[in-house]
Amino acid sequence: MSFNRGFFKTIADLLQEYYKVYPCSAVTLTLQVGNQEYNVAKILKCDEDLLTFSYFSAEKSYPIDKKSASGETVALPALTVPYMTIFGVEFNPRKAASEREIGFTAEKD
Repeated sequence: MSFNRGFFKTIADLLQEYYKVYPCSAVTLTLQVGNQEYNVAKILKCDEDLLTFSYFSAEKSYPIDKKSASGETVALPALTVPYMTIFGVEFNPRKAASEREIGFTAEKD
């Protein structure tokens, strides 16, 4: 059985359960997609068959000239993958994310 839309739509709930057990200030969310790993910045879209997310990449990131409506100052690359290619979802504890560190915050719908 592979991951699905429901799993990623409720990942904020899973993150809250993680924080109850491990009350750290921040986590990174790492997805193993095929033989690659991606540190997720934001889940952009979950449809029935595909997941689209932005991820941290020093090589592919680009500064935004003016602050975006979402408050972002750097444009990050995004990737769309079929759920069946996602082999693992990992939360990694971190210190509070600073400007040069990465962190993932799941938003409630």
